[in-house]
Amino acid sequence: MIQLSMKIQRFAIILVVGTATIIVPGSQGFAAPRGRAIIKDGTVKTDDGQLLRGMSLHVSKTYSARAVQWGLQISNLIDVRDKLHMNSIRLNCLDPRAVKDGRPTQAFATIAEEAVYTDSIIALAGEVGLNIVLNYHCLMLVTDGGTWDIRNFWKFYAPRYKDKTWVSYEIENEPWQHPPNSPGAVWNPSDAPSLSLEAELYKIVRSAAPNSMILTGYEPVCVTDNWAPYLKDIYAPAAGINWNSGKDAWPWHPYQETNSASIKATRAAGIPMIMTENSYPEEGDNNAIIDGYHYPAEWCERNGVSWLDWHRWNTADQLATPLAYLIPDAQKKGWAWWGTAGTHPIARAPLDALVDKSIKSIMINANGRIIDKQATGNREFTVSIRRDINVEKQDNRR
Repeated sequence: MIQLSMKIQRFAIILVVGTATIIVPGSQGFAAPRGRAIIKDGTVKTDDGQLLRGMSLHVSKTYSARAVQWGLQISNLIDVRDKLHMNSIRLNCLDPRAVKDGRPTQAFATIAEEAVYTDSIIALAGEVGLNIVLNYHCLMLVTDGGTWDIRNFWKFYAPRYKDKTWVSYEIENEPWQHPPNSPGAVWNPSDAPSLSLEAELYKIVRSAAPNSMILTGYEPVCVTDNWAPYLKDIYAPAAGINWNSGKDAWPWHPYQETNSASIKATRAAGIPMIMTENSYPEEGDNNAIIDGYHYPAEWCERNGVSWLDWHRWNTADQLATPLAYLIPDAQKKGWAWWGTAGTHPIARAPLDALVDKSIKSIMINANGRIIDKQATGNREFTVSIRRDINVEKQDNRR
């Protein structure tokens, strides 16, 4: 319990009663924001050349309210880095799915309303040195011209984070289920309406974010064929993509996959790639056993392909699933990133902000209630306070 005394113009003396966290750079996990993701060895990598390894975090008003609150705690994001030893978060905006599922009350009213939370999570991720992959998450595409139309979504978000070097964009998620030209039919990414929309989406994002990493090119639920002919000969000319630009990669999902032949053929043809959903049979997902590996992420580790996780949406502890299943499996089998002896590289070593070993700055996060002492009685308000303090500019007076 703490009490902080402050003076605010509108009120008399105010007391904040609650809890506070003080974070000292170099001791509890401050890091410089990451540079932009790069393409290397046929996959997406971090600015310092590591595979992207990330958990999933979902944003929606009620579909994933508990996950949102979890993601707003900087200590939890530090745990992603220091307990999971991951370097990334796939931030899935679930509101389009709520709309398509016929549950509009479970979505934010506007994209700007949702952005209050994405802004905060992205800012915190930058502070602790995590990458963000922002994803329009729907098992179909909303194309009705309304708030959650995928085109409106990216017209809002692509310019918003274009200068956030640690943010990449994943344009869609499994559009195959309900194509816009023929709801309920099988999506054919080569037909004119589908191809036109796919190309339009890429152009919207790339024109607004010329330097950002974009995951694009139709996202299949299963790589049963060599996708290179489509991606190189059909999609690239339509969208104006150069797969050698170092700023574009193809995301794929592994469901129902049994062998890696098609994945390897696509990669060998010069298509940079990343697997964006490592799912869990323990949670009832239709998981893939690629080349006999229990988790697709292990296949990715063995073959040098970056990967992002997928697990239940709305749990109070977003680390529970990977800590219960994925990490023990990695330790037992000696996955590359944990190593044969159970060692592993740190996902992002905190920068030593204490150059001369003295504290340069601290951050205080406080949560509690404001008691406004008025002559007519007390008024209380819920409050969340964040204060960054440059210690070098402070003197010793209280």
